[in-house]
Amino acid sequence: MKEMHILELSKLPPEEKNETNLLQWMRFLGGKTRKDFEKMAKKNSELEEAYDVLDKLSADEKKRLEYETTCHLSSKMVVSKYIGARDIF
Repeated sequence: MKEMHILELSKLPPEEKNETNLLQWMRFLGGKTRKDFEKMAKKNSELEEAYDVLDKLSADEKKRLEYETTCHLSSKMVVSKYIGARDIF
């Protein structure tokens, strides 16, 4: 039996002072503006590192396109494995 957890970013509780790493990551992934990311990066060294990588990727259009292509293909592979599809591409 496979188990899947779905975490809905839109249903996050209001921000609290001492949040778990999971909640901090969810807020980071749901960030909408550069200010959101910068604010969250100041609270957590892992998020700061992720923000730095995100900032570098978004500054270089070629790297950004390569990253988006990789993510798109990776997500298709995960879905096809989950549903047992062979010819999803």
